[in-house]
Amino acid sequence: MSIVALGMNVFLAVLMLAALVMGWRLERRLRGVRDSHSIFAKAVADLDGATARAHAGLAELRAATDEAIDLLGGRLARAREAADRLDRSITSAEVLARQQVEREPAAEARRPAVDRQPVLDRAPVRREAAAPTDLRGLLDLVESARANTGFAPLRAPAARPPMRSRMVDEELFDDAGVSQ
Repeated sequence: MSIVALGMNVFLAVLMLAALVMGWRLERRLRGVRDSHSIFAKAVADLDGATARAHAGLAELRAATDEAIDLLGGRLARAREAADRLDRSITSAEVLARQQVEREPAAEARRPAVDRQPVLDRAPVRREAAAPTDLRGLLDLVESARANTGFAPLRAPAARPPMRSRMVDEELFDDAGVSQ
């Protein structure tokens, strides 16, 4: 065997060894890519599942919102009707009161001062007559109409309960400041 042939064989052996090392390194990198691909596929599947659950949640939320809109829409319509009835009642009561005052201006002056209490202090009186004949009866009719429609009658506010002493507040909140 000649030296040239031997050199070529050694050179080919070195190249084959280098190719073997490069192949081994490439195989390791490809294994890492395959592993990361499987992890990525699992993450995509999890994301797809979360998206499906979010779509289902949105559908339920839309259904609940539609139900709430229907329910509140009905209540708003009934509240508007009640407010309209109350407005008509108040308007008609005011018109009747003006008419009554115009018809009997002297009757109010003849009434004793005790009877001239504001409506806020009196309890509502229900009358069976279709139309009251005096101003007091008309005001009582307005009060009973307000009571019948569910609105609070025009009354003076109840007396407020006495205020707690500062000492009670200090006792209540004294321990809270210590624990912080």
